[in-house]
Amino acid sequence: YEIRTSCKQISKYSPKKGIELYIDFVKKELNADESKINSSQGSLTESYDEVVPVAYQQDPYYVLSSLTDFFEDILDKRYLGEKCLWDSPGELLFSNHADRFGLDAFYHWYKNKVLESCINLTNEAKGLIAKLESSKWNSQRQLSILAKIKNFLFYKEYLTSYLEEIFKKDLKEVDFSLHEIYLRILEKLFGILDEGQRQIFIDKILNLPFKDARDVKMWIWQGLHHIPVKFQNDTAKEVLNSITQRYDFEKQYKHRVRRRSMGGFQSIKSPVPLEILKGYTPEDLLKLLIDKNKLKDYWDFDKDIAWCGVEELARTVAQVFIENLDKYKRIIQQLSKNIDNDEYLVWLFYELPKGESHKRPEEWIIELINEVYKREKLEMSIARYIENIADNISSGDLQGLKKIIVYLSKSKDPEKDTFFEARSKGYGNDALGDGINRTRGVVPLIVVRLLERFKEEWLAEILLNLSNDPTISVRAALVRYLPYAIKSLGWEKCFEMFSNAFQKGPEEYAKIIPHFLQYVPKDKFDQIQSILEELKLNKKGHLGESLAGIMTIYYLRGLYSKEILLEILKDKDLNDKGRSESFNILANRVKSEAMVEKSLSIINDLLDQKDDFEWRISILFRDARIDDLEKFKPIIDKVLEKPQMMGDALYYMLEYLEKCLLNAPYEVFCLLEKILANLRDEYFDIQNFIPASRSKAPINIVNTILECYPEHENRGMAALDKLIEIGWEGVKDYLHGFDRG
Repeated sequence: YEIRTSCKQISKYSPKKGIELYIDFVKKELNADESKINSSQGSLTESYDEVVPVAYQQDPYYVLSSLTDFFEDILDKRYLGEKCLWDSPGELLFSNHADRFGLDAFYHWYKNKVLESCINLTNEAKGLIAKLESSKWNSQRQLSILAKIKNFLFYKEYLTSYLEEIFKKDLKEVDFSLHEIYLRILEKLFGILDEGQRQIFIDKILNLPFKDARDVKMWIWQGLHHIPVKFQNDTAKEVLNSITQRYDFEKQYKHRVRRRSMGGFQSIKSPVPLEILKGYTPEDLLKLLIDKNKLKDYWDFDKDIAWCGVEELARTVAQVFIENLDKYKRIIQQLSKNIDNDEYLVWLFYELPKGESHKRPEEWIIELINEVYKREKLEMSIARYIENIADNISSGDLQGLKKIIVYLSKSKDPEKDTFFEARSKGYGNDALGDGINRTRGVVPLIVVRLLERFKEEWLAEILLNLSNDPTISVRAALVRYLPYAIKSLGWEKCFEMFSNAFQKGPEEYAKIIPHFLQYVPKDKFDQIQSILEELKLNKKGHLGESLAGIMTIYYLRGLYSKEILLEILKDKDLNDKGRSESFNILANRVKSEAMVEKSLSIINDLLDQKDDFEWRISILFRDARIDDLEKFKPIIDKVLEKPQMMGDALYYMLEYLEKCLLNAPYEVFCLLEKILANLRDEYFDIQNFIPASRSKAPINIVNTILECYPEHENRGMAALDKLIEIGWEGVKDYLHGFDRG
């Protein structure tokens, strides 16, 4: 809040300093280990619309030029999460999402302002376009082309040449963003070309050697449609009619941009707003929905905005339905009779559990599901609906849903694992993420929740069948929820299912394996030895993370000795993430009185293991108990000996000492003296961590000594002098109050 307010105020009087300061702080946030984007902590990237427009109003081209440099730094060749932007022109320039967050929203604003500012082709605008054109990133270069299309008269020769280059490419292999550029150039350029040039480009389109429907539609059919009608010759019109009939393309053409998302919640608005839908009578609403059940979303080139289709209409009308199910019961039943209306049912099933009065299904809803559950499009939404009401259904409801749940457990979704292919394209997909978002992958959670209330054999049989599922992703989903079935089914049955799932691809869901294995009863410990041996054989890979994690848990449970765990953690062949996982488990147990000594015993040894200790020491001090200060003294001493650790730990170490001040004020002060003696300048210019100087702990500790321990006044004043010397935050205010006193 302080940064946002300061940058905003500075931008009013000095836009250059304001935008530079804001960009600098955003970069620091993006370099931090923990992302605040799309989290409750609040991210500076979410404040761009409060700060940047203020500076933009004062000096638009300087701001856009600075932002161009900023985005040049944070774009990346693949998707790496929310803390950088993927160089994907299709997503950044042409996606039709209206709701965005973080850097994606920031870039969207920037893109629109670039295009807006370049309509008037001033020298500054030409310079900005040239800067974009020289970028190493495809998205920025294509943004420069969009800006040139806005000024097609001036850039006629360039756009003509660029269009010729497009035809020389292998169009089957290009990103769809180039297709969007292609269509925009055709639409603008044909009006200013001479007749000979028009004929050349029409011939090039007609001679494209495509037969596949997708390619024909993208490059020939759509290309001809984007040539103004008055410039289409007879041959072009004949080809258009022929293609439309042969491939059964829609007769009334509207350009639609593909919907793509890199993550997070993004959507476009309903074609009919919620309040208007609420005003319809049930009969008129039914007529409207049937009329629009094939409505497509499309891109309006003139307004450069997206219009949405039936999916967003269905999402919105579902909210109307659940407010008064009795009123719209007949409409819903009518819609269900035609498969063309399934989009409305999809969103009805998704939205139903959100209504407080619909936590338990009405009889007619179960009857409706029994009529439509074999429709492939509805399977996932029905599965999600049953998952959300599982805790509230009765025994009678369960019998009505039995054949549906069994059917969903045998769904064709997924037919194969898709995360491998997605990962090869730069996405962060994994087996578990894919599994829990597929129909068969949702079923384990449904069954586990039902087993808590109903002892039905057929439910256990479903889990057993899914443990032998042909896809890794569904088995990963099963392993994720299997621990919750141990109470209902017992360890033996659940371990049988786990063993089945473990046979193929466990490295793809290595992180969740310890979640199940940690519950092994002591008298069944011998059963898991073969699993542990498999983990040890594959300790260099992802299963090394599972091995270290589960062995750490077994050490804390008393099933393995300290020596055995350290032998594994010190093994040079162990995946480094395994050591990190072990450290995190131990660090999170220091808040437990029963576990703190065992945890710190291993951590002490790990701190001695190597100097380049890369794990977040700070988590040790966040949850440390006041009564354990003596136990933490050796840890603090070791951290002080390793400067590379202090950047992360220093702030939280000081905060912990302040918590201990009432219990052991003199001991705390002695530790503060040690810390101040080991401070280095670089700790005050750290980008990745909370700067230690924000902590008020040193001032409060020193103040306690000065007020309560007169025999140590000289030492207290020496510590205060040190804080003054290094410019610790809050010292001036403290001294001001001290002087008044």
